[in-house]
Amino acid sequence: MILHFQIDLKGYMENISNNYIDFDYICPKCGAQHTWHRHGFYERHVLYLENDTLQEHSLKVLRLQCISCNATHAILPNDIIPYSIYGLTTFLQITSKVFLNKQTLSQTARKYSISYELISFFIKRLLSFENECKLVLRELQFLDAMNFSSMLQLILSRPTFTSEFFFYTRWAFLMQKFRFIFPKPVYLGSNIS
Repeated sequence: MILHFQIDLKGYMENISNNYIDFDYICPKCGAQHTWHRHGFYERHVLYLENDTLQEHSLKVLRLQCISCNATHAILPNDIIPYSIYGLTTFLQITSKVFLNKQTLSQTARKYSISYELISFFIKRLLSFENECKLVLRELQFLDAMNFSSMLQLILSRPTFTSEFFFYTRWAFLMQKFRFIFPKPVYLGSNIS
């Protein structure tokens, strides 16, 4: 998969799916940089917050084929968590209700009509990335982000955090699948060199 950090979910259709430009990415598998062939689409459902309510949207994800190694890679926008139905902003905003706004799990669950177990899952997932987030924030000279709440505030305030996280860790922020498997059977790339 290739993460396109300059495009969000709302701009994806206009700038990626419906745009017949030449895509010039570095292949995450073979390292070649060239024009790709459009290989097809697959449909993916994403839940994200819109006007403080949870909405489901369907996304046609573009797959490209590398002309050097014939591998195919999906192009994903910056606010999608790979292998997750929940969008990144949904994940972070719901988690912030508990940590920053001091709402209980029950209050937050009622507000968004979701289970408190799901909110607990969001919190555990974010906590599992805490050390890597702190490492990235230290690299960015944010040395005061030592507690979880200040770290979460910084992440929410930085629209470029997902690309910065990828740059320093070579992993997609909050992507759990394949995380602790070595060697990784997934190829991650980005549109930034």
